[in-house]
Amino acid sequence: MLEHARSLEAQSKAGKDLADPESRKAAQSAFQAALNDAARNAASAWVLRALYSPDQLRERLTWFWFNRLNVHQGKSTLRAAVGDYVDTAIRPHVLGRFRDLLMASLRHPAMLRYLDHDANVSRALATYFLGQAPDDALVARLAAIFTRTEGDIAAVMEALIRDPTFAAAQTSAFKDPVRYVFSALRMAYDERVILNTAPVLGWLNRLGEGLFNRSTPDGYALDAAAWSGPGQLTTRFEIARQIGSGPAGLFKPSAPDRPEEPAFPVLANALYFSTLSGTLSAPTKGALAQAVSPQDWNTLYLASPEFMR
Repeated sequence: MLEHARSLEAQSKAGKDLADPESRKAAQSAFQAALNDAARNAASAWVLRALYSPDQLRERLTWFWFNRLNVHQGKSTLRAAVGDYVDTAIRPHVLGRFRDLLMASLRHPAMLRYLDHDANVSRALATYFLGQAPDDALVARLAAIFTRTEGDIAAVMEALIRDPTFAAAQTSAFKDPVRYVFSALRMAYDERVILNTAPVLGWLNRLGEGLFNRSTPDGYALDAAAWSGPGQLTTRFEIARQIGSGPAGLFKPSAPDRPEEPAFPVLANALYFSTLSGTLSAPTKGALAQAVSPQDWNTLYLASPEFMR
């Protein structure tokens, strides 16, 4: 990937050196198209891994650490390097030693800035997985483990998962846009693999958590409260309707001459009746009972307060 990025940069320089304006314009256009292709491929790979990888903890941590060590694809030629940054500097180290993760990100050409401190790291991890700021006592325990193990992220995660606040948060923490969209797709289509990631990336952009699109190095907000405003909820309802009403372009092959594959989400299945229905409040059950079609039922369920958590 980095060799590809260097090749693109060389092409860009060659385009600038062309004397003929039309040739220079054509070369620059081809260069920008290649950068866009690289960015689309990186984004699609990220979506598919996040949805279907059997190692979901690694994928959630990949998103978390990328967000903390954020780079923005719109800067210079980073569109060509951002996929390599995720795959070589972030994902391999998310359950390893923090020092290795930090050094890999710092040494990667895509890295712009890093925010470091033991307590900050521990607080950020806990905030992300709890959906709210942890108390100082938990941060202190996690930071002590971080220091004692020389930055062993897996050890910090084990302590966090074993803490009683973690279990309590799993039924109350409001999902950020990434978790919301991915959980809705898993619920709607189970293990059927989508063919087109463009709708997914579009939904995340509309919800304000677009991939590689955070322009500042601080990353997206970790506190779930940042994602629960009325505008966010309205957009989530619209996305719930798109996912719940049909394939929404998710199963349209990339080849232009191939039609979209038929698909329909069926959410009110045995899993709902045997497990999920017991977790719903009376108002949500009442709303679902008023649904006039399967599409309506799907939309109401995906937009319910219980599914948002």
